Amino acid sequence: MCITQHIGITIGGVIMSKTTVITFNNPSGVRPELIIVHGGRAHMDDYLAAGLARHLWEVPIERRDPAEEELEDPKIIVLDVGGRLEPEKNNFDHHQIAETEECALQLYMKEVLPDFYEKMSEDLDDGRMSSIKSIGLWDNVGPKSRHLGAQGPSDFEYFLTEMFSRDPNGLAIDIVTEYWDFRIKQLLAGDILEEKIKITPPGHTYIIPGGHLVVILDNVDNDEYEDYEPLPIMKAWAKVAGFKKEPHISVIPNPRGEGWSITRRGAEVPNFNEIKDDPRIDFVHSKGFLCTTHERLPIEDVLELCEFAYINLHKGGIR
Repeated sequence: MCITQHIGITIGGVIMSKTTVITFNNPSGVRPELIIVHGGRAHMDDYLAAGLARHLWEVPIERRDPAEEELEDPKIIVLDVGGRLEPEKNNFDHHQIAETEECALQLYMKEVLPDFYEKMSEDLDDGRMSSIKSIGLWDNVGPKSRHLGAQGPSDFEYFLTEMFSRDPNGLAIDIVTEYWDFRIKQLLAGDILEEKIKITPPGHTYIIPGGHLVVILDNVDNDEYEDYEPLPIMKAWAKVAGFKKEPHISVIPNPRGEGWSITRRGAEVPNFNEIKDDPRIDFVHSKGFLCTTHERLPIEDVLELCEFAYINLHKGGIR
């Protein structure tokens, strides 16, 4: 179901959860009947923009240049072609704007879903540029945008845009509309998760010898978290708790087994190969950054294993 069906509106409104409101604008004030994007080789900006518009309105897509009268018709959304930026007429092109690093996707999203646009534009936790900004830079500057921090399209993205080029109403557009549905729901669910964490923390933090921070999700069997996977919980918890330093080790229920999954985060140590012969260990990744246990061990045992991994690495073993 598209967003506009879900919230039952035509001219605008809000998509909301208990803690999050996503403003939805329809600048034309009428329900669109058609989406037009440029012909020829499709790119990620027009593909994603068309997918978002399709998700909002569930109308057909045509890949061609618009006629002059179509640019004047607000019932037709024109994306990445036409030489006009006129939101009130549903025209969203950027090629006529000399000084811009924004693409049609950004112009359209910023107008119709401004709150969602702000969230999608935030840089990643590790400092990398957001995919939205990266797509805009690549579309406006080309390959040299890599020097500005942009990421070029992957082989899979090339494949999707080629599919869209051949059939704008086929499988590729189904995939991208599902993507937008997922991202919007993810945003709503993420903020709900943060509120849950404020009330019921999902675990505990521990410091092992050497000052190393270990974060353990040992409370996620609580009913509050039954609809969430461990990794999103960990990320949200770090944001809510405001950890003063990046955890050295994270411990979550193993999604593939009955025990714990213990992961080194960023640092070069510990190397869990140092404890691979411990009978409590089920699996150790060959690169040493991850291990799992046979069963959900007591927290004391988990901390002991983490400590042994450090000590064995630095002192040649204690057993």
